[in-house]
Amino acid sequence: MTNYPYIRGVARVSAPAAEPLTLAEVKAWLRIEHDDEDDLLATLIAAAREQAECRTGRSLITQSWEVTYADVAPQEIPLPHGPVQSISWLKTVAESGDETDIASDAYAIAADGRQLLCEIGLAAHRILVRYVAGFGDAAEDVPADLRQAMLQHIALMYGERETVLPPVASVTTYAQYRGVRL
Repeated sequence: MTNYPYIRGVARVSAPAAEPLTLAEVKAWLRIEHDDEDDLLATLIAAAREQAECRTGRSLITQSWEVTYADVAPQEIPLPHGPVQSISWLKTVAESGDETDIASDAYAIAADGRQLLCEIGLAAHRILVRYVAGFGDAAEDVPADLRQAMLQHIALMYGERETVLPPVASVTTYAQYRGVRL
């Protein structure tokens, strides 16, 4: 995972409501015509998504995240697990626990969808950002090459049950989506 300065915690608030691949798509890819292993295939779909998200540093299907900063946040606030669709809220929290909402006109999402741009730097006991990230709500919103990489990964996990790591072709595709930090 990328090490972002200032960040004290990152937590998924809500998981994706769907997967980037359907059971029917995976069964067609694997040429499976029976229902005996549907539970296994559902597990493999989720595992492949999690591996893709970990390796790309992105959320594939819409989900919510919260980032916590201690004491200070930069004016360009990194938001891991993008692409960011929207900001739910930005708050500062005093040592007393009192929260202050930051007006939405005081910040904007950067064009790359991976950071929040603030008009001013924020300082407080804690700074919290909750946001919605992902390529979209539906499987079709996820780029086709990422879905294909997941299918290849699932095929490998299905065929070689002890295999966990994705094939080289999948890793290469995932790497193209990983953001570069300087």
